[in-house]
Amino acid sequence: ARVPGYRPTGRRRPHPLDHLMGFGKAEASIGLREAICDLALRLPYRQVAEVASAHTGQLISHQSAWRVLWAEGARVRNEEGELVEAIFANGLAPEEPETIPELVVLEADGTFLRSQGETLDRFEVKTGVAYTGKVFAGGKAHKRWRLENKHCYATTASSDAFGMSFAAGGFTRLGLHKVPNVLCAHDGLDSYGQTFADWFPHAIHQIDHFHVAKRIWELVGADETAFARARSAAFADPAGFAVELRRRRAV
Repeated sequence: ARVPGYRPTGRRRPHPLDHLMGFGKAEASIGLREAICDLALRLPYRQVAEVASAHTGQLISHQSAWRVLWAEGARVRNEEGELVEAIFANGLAPEEPETIPELVVLEADGTFLRSQGETLDRFEVKTGVAYTGKVFAGGKAHKRWRLENKHCYATTASSDAFGMSFAAGGFTRLGLHKVPNVLCAHDGLDSYGQTFADWFPHAIHQIDHFHVAKRIWELVGADETAFARARSAAFADPAGFAVELRRRRAV
């Protein structure tokens, strides 16, 4: 899991091989770094360190696990920044996959997380996922689906920066700039709607069913009877429901 590296006496510079392979001062191997990142998505840092220590037979502290995750995150952000700059600032054509899919679905939403030591007590994380289809992955009472050719992205940056980076990743992983059919599913808020309109101008937009129902609930003033009637009408004939709604507002 760790590769011992030669260190010349009195020199603090890393060994050239370590530098070439991307090893930091802790000399964690590529496999160990991937394992720590995967574990950190599910466990606190101390438990990550315990699991990693048990599997490698070496003492790994939770600080070491945190440093590995921080370094991997910095590497990903640097690569993302270089990709965005190459495409949108320098005008370089993005690399493309061998096969361009017929359809790509883009979904986006935001979630708020609590913050510590910040001006505000919470902050928004904008998340997006792109995929080419769904495959049944088992389950009877609750069916599960696996997304094919999945590309995920998340950031705390502005909506415009989110759309730009999400698009750049989709260009290189899915050939998004050449896909003939793109469906954008989002919550209908102005920020996401405008983001997708800017970066995916030829896409078809669709508000997801959860947020459609939420907007209807707000529209009818939390009246359960009116909500049930309006929801059925909206899902049965969305265009007709929209026309009727605009007519009533005009009156």
